[in-house]
Amino acid sequence: MTLPAVVLMSAEAARECVEAIRQTYAKAGNELITLRQQLLSLYEGEGWRPLGYGSWRECVTSEFEQSQRRVYQLLTAAKIDRQLQLAGFVPGTKPATERQYRALAAAPEDARPGVWDEALQAAAPAKPTARQVQSVADRWAGKVTRREEIPAPFAHVSGPILKPSSGRRPQAELPLRHCPTCTCEMEPEEREPE
Repeated sequence: MTLPAVVLMSAEAARECVEAIRQTYAKAGNELITLRQQLLSLYEGEGWRPLGYGSWRECVTSEFEQSQRRVYQLLTAAKIDRQLQLAGFVPGTKPATERQYRALAAAPEDARPGVWDEALQAAAPAKPTARQVQSVADRWAGKVTRREEIPAPFAHVSGPILKPSSGRRPQAELPLRHCPTCTCEMEPEEREPE
């Protein structure tokens, strides 16, 4: 099978392509927001009952092509969006990506506006990344962070302790015999004979 030849774009064609992509993204974003709102309306209005379904889950699995998990992600995002709106967040200050919504979903439900506000302040003037939101959400939920998982002798090292392996991305290995950033040492844990 031969691939068609690639024709390089002119500046004018490239600009037209970029504008078309932007319009498609804008349309898809607006449609996703509408989809979330429609799912929330169906869920809260118990629209599955008059359709003859015994449960919301049964309706989701029968009526929609998306996986049940995806529908629940969208429904949760719609609930979070409404929570943030009721807390006074306007569209330009609410999450912009699905990953940010999923990170907020990890926070206790009543704490989500506070988590988002803290993540916004920490990332200011930029928008927070999903990882930043997840970190704040985990802290609010009382989960242990990676920093607290580092063994005591390496507590002065920021971030996870990484060891390069054969030119690939570094793989996390805890504990190491030698600290990668200084001269301290840590003996490997003793293993009992099997």
